[in-house]
Amino acid sequence: PTPDTEISVEDLQMRLLTWFHTHPVSDIAFLGASSQVCASIDEGGRLRLWQIGRGLDPKGFRVVCFTSALTSFTADEDGQLLLVGSDSGCVHVVNCADWRKPDVLDTLRICDAGIAKLCSVTHEGRCISAAASLFNNKIAFFTVMFTDPKVHMFGFVDVMGSVDDI
Repeated sequence: PTPDTEISVEDLQMRLLTWFHTHPVSDIAFLGASSQVCASIDEGGRLRLWQIGRGLDPKGFRVVCFTSALTSFTADEDGQLLLVGSDSGCVHVVNCADWRKPDVLDTLRICDAGIAKLCSVTHEGRCISAAASLFNNKIAFFTVMFTDPKVHMFGFVDVMGSVDDI
């Protein structure tokens, strides 16, 4: 679909959310410029990727399981690389270039506190710079290069109070 195209509930296959999310959904988003794939995460530690509309894939979705609750995710501008945060303070780098074959490329525990929210910006197809709002009222800054998709920490900022949004 284009930005002006209306998408019906049937096209979104929203019933898939109720079929395979047995825990509360914590984040959901379209991936990539074409918005043909959706991603969602839940408090049970599951990342789900599914195709919008009917495609050639008979299953229509894929699941990646993690050991702790997933709280937030962000993607590069093409929707091929996801950064997924957890309540255990881990950032998972997931390759979704082919949504049918998601691959966890790196995991780094950036803090003892959980991650409340992730935000990112893509720099000219070279890397993702990201910020993570943490449950201990700090903000973590890190980057992931596309040529070597590993989490590289820059550091933390203590905001001396609660963080409402980043």
